[in-house]
Amino acid sequence: MKRRTPDAPAMSHDERGKTTFRERARRLCRERGLRVTPYGQGFEVRGPGIDLLVADLSVVTPADLVPAHNGWRPLRTRGVFLDNGD
Repeated sequence: MKRRTPDAPAMSHDERGKTTFRERARRLCRERGLRVTPYGQGFEVRGPGIDLLVADLSVVTPADLVPAHNGWRPLRTRGVFLDNGD
């Protein structure tokens, strides 16, 4: 277990939760062979059928990492899936 140094600030509950989600997103990307690279203040996730730009990896879900099939992919906006107009 890591010990916190006296000078290091304690992480809030929200920060710990986001760290857990970021770690999960990185693990999911690694398992799927996707590349996660810094892009400005966010991240780019790329691989076969996947091309995402996100400000924070903690918002990436397994559904976001499903490759597009024949150019069609449902659009996700705040957790709601939308058809791309087909």
